Amino acid sequence: MVPCYPSMKYGWQGWARIAVPPLTSYTVAMKQQRARREAITFFRKDVPIQLLWYRCAVDQALPITYHPEIEIHFVRHGTVVYTVHEQKHLLRPNSLLVIYPNEIHTFAPDNPETIIDKITIMFDPAFAGLPASGRMAGYRNVRHLHLTAAEAAAFASVANDIQSERDLQLVEWSTVCRLRAQEIVVMLKRAAGQRVEAEPANPAVA
Repeated sequence: MVPCYPSMKYGWQGWARIAVPPLTSYTVAMKQQRARREAITFFRKDVPIQLLWYRCAVDQALPITYHPEIEIHFVRHGTVVYTVHEQKHLLRPNSLLVIYPNEIHTFAPDNPETIIDKITIMFDPAFAGLPASGRMAGYRNVRHLHLTAAEAAAFASVANDIQSERDLQLVEWSTVCRLRAQEIVVMLKRAAGQRVEAEPANPAVA
């Protein structure tokens, strides 16, 4: 098992070492769209949002998948390379990537020896008031963003709030989770409205 440690206030998530092809094989597989549909399991069907907190060393590319949920990755420490429909995105600290429904994707570490600390949020688009495509009307650059320190702190705070509501399940907790998901969408729109995509593909892995 890859060493994993508690991340932030709530929860942690690790993954086992998987016997998978090297990254070069993944590039070929991506072109051939050899992907499997990933089944996302939610804590409750009426609250279709999931948070994963990672703080691990990752030394292999993960399987190529797709699913009908929106997937957001926010990197707080380390660097990772995500591939979405053959387009590579290098995420550094305070970088954020949005993967839309049914987009074929995978990721690999930029440096296998680096500890990666990141937050992953997945939710049904309708839960946040979005169409099934997950697209945010009028905002073309909501894909790869580099957040300011204030934006990064606000995003982490909202993620913590969602996790807290899921854990405590106080009165109207599901409503609060829905509002927080909508808040995330607004935060993404605001960040995208201030700047274009964060960084080009990593030439080292192109």
